[in-house]
Amino acid sequence: MLLDGLRVRVPLSHSQFLQVTSLIIVAFTICSVGVHRAQRNTGNSIHFQTKEKESLSSVYGRVVYYGSEQPARRIRVVMRSLTSYGPEQLTGITNARGEFRIAGVPAGRYFIGVNGRGVVSTDSFIELDEARENRFDVTELRKYFEEVEVDGRTDKQVVIRAHRGGVITGKVSYANGDAAVDHPITILRRKGNRYSMFWINLTSMAYMLVTDDRGVFRVTGLPTGEYVVGATPMIEHGELIKDSTLEVNMVGSSLAMTFYPSTSLITKATPISIEAGEEKTGVDITIADQQFHTVAGTVRARDDHKPIASARITIIRKESYEKVGRAFWPYSMGMPGVNTDEQGRWRFGEVPDGRYIIFVEPPTEYDQPSTTTKRYGSKQQEIEVSGGNINNLLIEVGDDATIAGTVVVESGPMPAGIYLWLTTEGISSGVSANATVQPGGRFVIRNVPAAKMYFAVNLEQDIERFYLKSITWNGKDLLREPLDITADTKIDGVKIVLSREVASFTIRVRNNRGEPVPDVSLTLVSSDRARWVRREEQLFGNTNAQGNCTIIGAPGEYLVFVLPRGVQGSTLEKDEIEQGAAQAPRVSLRPGERRTFDVVLPPDR
Repeated sequence: MLLDGLRVRVPLSHSQFLQVTSLIIVAFTICSVGVHRAQRNTGNSIHFQTKEKESLSSVYGRVVYYGSEQPARRIRVVMRSLTSYGPEQLTGITNARGEFRIAGVPAGRYFIGVNGRGVVSTDSFIELDEARENRFDVTELRKYFEEVEVDGRTDKQVVIRAHRGGVITGKVSYANGDAAVDHPITILRRKGNRYSMFWINLTSMAYMLVTDDRGVFRVTGLPTGEYVVGATPMIEHGELIKDSTLEVNMVGSSLAMTFYPSTSLITKATPISIEAGEEKTGVDITIADQQFHTVAGTVRARDDHKPIASARITIIRKESYEKVGRAFWPYSMGMPGVNTDEQGRWRFGEVPDGRYIIFVEPPTEYDQPSTTTKRYGSKQQEIEVSGGNINNLLIEVGDDATIAGTVVVESGPMPAGIYLWLTTEGISSGVSANATVQPGGRFVIRNVPAAKMYFAVNLEQDIERFYLKSITWNGKDLLREPLDITADTKIDGVKIVLSREVASFTIRVRNNRGEPVPDVSLTLVSSDRARWVRREEQLFGNTNAQGNCTIIGAPGEYLVFVLPRGVQGSTLEKDEIEQGAAQAPRVSLRPGERRTFDVVLPPDR
């Protein structure tokens, strides 16, 4: 199940996302017993708790190959933390007898495995989803790697069994039979109708996944699963002013990708099922002859029609964005990008036929503009390239939609520092616009892009004392339905009500023998299906040594999800909730009520 994932949610703007995609940040939320909600980015920074200096252990032992028990020589051993903010990983190298020692290991629980060519690596289970959350698929990790617990004082001896991964080989050719030499290869793991990029080794995969002088490729180290393979020629699309943070990092082209056997659309690709240790040959890709075109245009202000300089323009295939998101291309920081010139002009070259989304965003230093800088929000525009150039695409920005209203508190003063944001639903969702509530409760959210938007509220340090009771406008319950925003929408009169009558849930987790289950994380989700898209409403906690957890939050009925041991404070997606809702226990409290509930895990937990 998708529940078995380690993740931290980091809502970022599109431009922020493109700057951090190449950095695989894995942070694990630690919930102490008490009140917890997901810590969210307020638009400026993410704050982590600091830890006092702690004792350290050494982990040592041998690495052998699964099945043969032969030593795995000169291979990298990796420990990935499950219970701390860092270090992200600790490493060592085996000697000729497969022996290793890793010193300086803090107390905690870890997955310990190997990273290397041909073997199933811990990196293979990173699921990078829009940079809002980085997840390890814990269910899959457990199939291949050991979990170890270290106390930070004594040393730990382990035996690691390295699994040889599956292998996919094939040849990439052009329609006339010519070998496609030095063409980058990408491989995506398919789960249902969703796709995620497969990682083999974060430091070297861009150099390993390319065709040789015969056009032949060989992808190794694959865990059991279903995969889609693609290849692309070397193309730089940016013209005029290239975005140095994007085009300089491009190897090949995400726009000109051809998936096995010969299609540009990922949904029409033929998937390949493979077992660890199995080799599939003959996965040959033919790059069809196709025309390439120019896509160019101008960005100007909507109000005075003046050109917008230094805007960031990026382009992606519409289907790739909807089915995979932006984080599917391992050879760059995202997608081809350019900046507008002084006349607001931009241009991409060598764009094949297809449906695309053009993104327009302010420059990265826009957070602190000068007094003469024209403010504008992000904009996206769909286009279709079919048989010819697009030379005069006009995109207007600024004077975007605004949403205004007031925040009120039932019986009491207003808490300080309330942060509001608007977000869309779906795989490519994220923070679209935001604002801070003024001392009197008034707020105005500017530069809101056209879309169906949901409100989210962050109460910062007052999260234990207040809960979000209602959001209404024009008869709409905005806790259950979105606002439909068009380009020039002007909405006022949104009313957000906060209440002090928080509820206190004490949950006792027991196994089927009645024994307490310590140190497991809980996620509480509203039982109202219409609110499953509202991730910020989920509540979190962690059981203590007696298997008890107290969580303070909004009253109401909740589904209780007990996460796999080692998974900390995990925010659940709508599809994950749907998968587990029928089996999840339910708890319910009225405003201001305190009660204790027992949750019994099934025998297989």
